[in-house]
Amino acid sequence: NQRQQRQHPRANPTPHPTRRKLLIFGALGAAGLGVAAGIANMPGGDTKPTGGEIGTDTGADTDTVLPTVQTPGLIGGPLKPQQWSQTLPDSVQVLTATDGTVLAGGSLLTAIDGATGTPHWSAPRSELDRSDIWQSGLPVVGDTVYNQTIKSELVALSAKNGTQSWSAPSPPTWYPGGVVGASPDLVVLWSASTDGVTNHRGLWAADPRHEGPTWSTTVPTFDGLPYYNQDAGLVVISCPQTSQLLAYRTDDGKAAWTAADTAGRQDAAFATSVTGYGKNTYWATNRLYAFDENGKPLWPIGVTDSGENGMFHAVAADADTVYAAVNVVFGSDVIVAYKASDGAPVWRAAWPEQFHTPSLECEMALGGGNLYVVDRFSRTLVALDAATGRTLWQYHDPKPAAKSDGDVYWHVAADDTHAYIAYGSTVRAFTAK
Repeated sequence: NQRQQRQHPRANPTPHPTRRKLLIFGALGAAGLGVAAGIANMPGGDTKPTGGEIGTDTGADTDTVLPTVQTPGLIGGPLKPQQWSQTLPDSVQVLTATDGTVLAGGSLLTAIDGATGTPHWSAPRSELDRSDIWQSGLPVVGDTVYNQTIKSELVALSAKNGTQSWSAPSPPTWYPGGVVGASPDLVVLWSASTDGVTNHRGLWAADPRHEGPTWSTTVPTFDGLPYYNQDAGLVVISCPQTSQLLAYRTDDGKAAWTAADTAGRQDAAFATSVTGYGKNTYWATNRLYAFDENGKPLWPIGVTDSGENGMFHAVAADADTVYAAVNVVFGSDVIVAYKASDGAPVWRAAWPEQFHTPSLECEMALGGGNLYVVDRFSRTLVALDAATGRTLWQYHDPKPAAKSDGDVYWHVAADDTHAYIAYGSTVRAFTAK
């Protein structure tokens, strides 16, 4: 519905994993040598993944682009020039696109005209630890964008000029984490907290109608950014250490239901990702799961029949289709699409094995009928036709990140006419077609 799209625009990207997951992936790869990578050769249309070939990863070649000729089932297509670029004073850690404006957040929150690249306004933003600042959103509801300050306050800003309209304090002794999501009657945030002895993570909420906090609750250690499912009335977190997905009610913050990854853990430190559409929630872990608003499993998909030899890394969804990025051990990493109704495969597109290593680490965004994927290791953006998986175009930056940019992640956002990416301190825009 319209309200859900404003709270979670189709451009909403999936968060990337932490560095520790990629180091463990390399160790697992050696252990998994000789195991078939089923999803890399998954047929389209009507079957679950079965067996497949073993691939050989020959290492990254980031000075060359993907194949520029379109080939069915393989990621690669013509090169695309950027429409504009804008360099900001600080590294960009979060990116959102809404109503023709792209919002880029680092130590400053900057609003940029999506068509021209002209900055509209800037406002101070929380200077969080770099390991946490990416775990935040910049939700826009109507004319308001929500942000969190270094003092752990929630602030409501005008999306037109950046002026603050109201603020709400976090629970006492809770430290800044980030904004999870927002709707006309609720803003959800996460924070780190301490009782002086034990460190915790927590969720808390504020009511825009009364401009103040409503509830707070401590939660187990989670990974990635919690997902706010407005239609289902839930906040959902992924807990890879216990292979669980936990859902909390948005009316009072109390636990609603728990789901488990039944595939058998490869390792608790692997990346997990959560998203949804309508009242359904989708969880990417050792398997890809779909749940209804009551936590009832709708379907699972495995990387292979045994649930081994890789894992689902990122997930995005629209009304009819669920899209996922899959890390395959000693095989071709792939982008796959499934029917939201029953999990039946729709298409798959494989990354050339020689293009990047040790594994795909990406964000995904939907907009204008396209699926956009950015991979920070190969420094590449690809635009896929969301209906068919065919590569429409690609952008590749062969230059290594500047040392001042530190551990550079690539971020992506999109609307119906443009795709936007940010890495280091630069935001770039591309026309969708």
